[in-house]
Amino acid sequence: MLGNFVKNRRGILQHLKEGRISKDAFAAYEFMLLSADAATGVWWGDSVELAAAFGQRDLRQEKAKDVLHGLEEKGYIKRFRQQGSRAKYPILINKYEITVGPLSDRLVDAGSTVDWRQPAVFTSRDETPVTPPVETPVRPPVVPPPYSRTQDNENSRLQDKSTQSVEIANTPPVDDSPCETENTYSKLEDVPREDQARILTSRIFLDLGSPKDKRKQLFEWQRQLDPLCDQYEFPLLCQAVKWAITESPHWPQYIRRAANVVKNAESIVDAYRAELRSRATYERSKKQAAEKAVSKPDTRPEYKKDQTQFL
Repeated sequence: MLGNFVKNRRGILQHLKEGRISKDAFAAYEFMLLSADAATGVWWGDSVELAAAFGQRDLRQEKAKDVLHGLEEKGYIKRFRQQGSRAKYPILINKYEITVGPLSDRLVDAGSTVDWRQPAVFTSRDETPVTPPVETPVRPPVVPPPYSRTQDNENSRLQDKSTQSVEIANTPPVDDSPCETENTYSKLEDVPREDQARILTSRIFLDLGSPKDKRKQLFEWQRQLDPLCDQYEFPLLCQAVKWAITESPHWPQYIRRAANVVKNAESIVDAYRAELRSRATYERSKKQAAEKAVSKPDTRPEYKKDQTQFL
């Protein structure tokens, strides 16, 4: 629902002058701000919609993708994309001042929002967090998209699930961060949804041995990695990221930032599944070779010399 007026923060101009936001990103941000739902601060669209609004000559689709990625990485927006879907998706404008409905005169807190249908908000003056006016928010069921690989890969994915009961009881806290609590989960499958992003972030920091200031970056990593926990099975996601950091010679250099983990998550999971299939094939061939190497008893009749030739 669009209103007749939109409140905009003047501070965005200072960001533009200081070079914290590019001209293309500024134009895209203002366009989404003016087009967003006045009751929630949500704009429905994607890079195709953004490029079409400005024209391909002024903002090509590839550039629009980079613009959306940069705005999200810097905290201006938060995207809620469905894995595998090419349709438009909701984009929440951070610190959008709502002018319609029960949240009127509040600022959207995109970073703390889990469900775009119930955005978290600040008060408009001191930015004190305010609980959304819903007593018990019900998260919609997450319907995974159809798997785009072959049926053989799909069967392998189901087989991989049974091998991912990896204990995480010894996962150490991240630099005594305030949000780290005693880990009481014995298996990855036991981790509840609200703790998955924290556990995933802690394991990544431990495997990477960085960043140095874990306390400062923990919440930002959690915020950016949280949508991945809806898109993938949590045990598979943890094991794939751990493999990419500790065993793969290719991936560690590409996942030292939360945004890069999100960007490469699908490729990492696919590569990990391929690695599991390769290991299973190797073990089968090794077992078969060992079985063939076992000597079989000689069942031929014993040769006896004909004694009559010496008579």
